[in-house]
Amino acid sequence: MTQQSDLATMFLLTGGDLKISYYINEDNSSELDYQDAQGSLTFPSDKLRIQPGAIGTLITAPLKNSADAGATTFTLVLPNVKLGGQTKQPIETFAIITQDYSTLQKVGAQFTYKVVPLQGTGQYTDY
Repeated sequence: MTQQSDLATMFLLTGGDLKISYYINEDNSSELDYQDAQGSLTFPSDKLRIQPGAIGTLITAPLKNSADAGATTFTLVLPNVKLGGQTKQPIETFAIITQDYSTLQKVGAQFTYKVVPLQGTGQYTDY
């Protein structure tokens, strides 16, 4: 039997029309489940860009790539969550939906951003 980590490994978050689940497996691989009003997408580790940062871990997934509308990405800002002996802890964070127009002949800002507040829980799970 393995001892439970004090850090959360499963995050269940909602905000606006988004439902986000993020899992960190024992082998350090991960998975992000993204759901909005248009449907749901699942991203394994090899489709995610995961970057540690000063404000938390930035987890970025590609949502859409269109020749006439540019690329859309989803970035979850995920803080470390210490469980302190509890099974789960509430968290508040945010995600950024970025529209990248840099491949188009668009004048003006090459990126636009939509910030989505998220709330939910961080908890430990054996995967």
